[in-house]
Amino acid sequence: MGKKKQTELIKSTEDWMRKYRAIKKYYKNLCKKIEFLEKHLVAEDNLKGVNYDKVQICKTFKFNSIVEEAVLKEIEKLEQLKLERDTYKYILEVTENAVESLKFDERRLVYLYYLSDEKLTWYQVARIMNRSVDNVKGYLKRNAIKNLAIAIWGIQEENYILTDISS
Repeated sequence: MGKKKQTELIKSTEDWMRKYRAIKKYYKNLCKKIEFLEKHLVAEDNLKGVNYDKVQICKTFKFNSIVEEAVLKEIEKLEQLKLERDTYKYILEVTENAVESLKFDERRLVYLYYLSDEKLTWYQVARIMNRSVDNVKGYLKRNAIKNLAIAIWGIQEENYILTDISS
């Protein structure tokens, strides 16, 4: 792999971490939306209807009930939302697993700068960690992002990523 691909993986990892807070909030809202739809729109009491499984209405088994078509569209929408929820859950779990694999100082930096509910500046992070801003924003951040990239994208990229960081 080339240097361009290395740079893309590093940037993708950092972008991924920058978006973590927003992804987590979106995931929570998506869960609430699904819960609402399950409770109010497709509750079992609202889905009572005729069972057409064994009765052929026409050659294509298509029925023309506006109500049933609307309910089926809502069910399909709910299934799509559940798939989206599961995708975001996977993204959050991969991120959290990757962060857990970091060394203590790297993990602390990632939590403080990328994952905490309150967005901190590099200066605040450096002060909390009792380090210089240059050390935190430079060396420690580079190593943390490199190790996150390996954990997120896979170990097969390790040599590729290590050469990018060390140069």
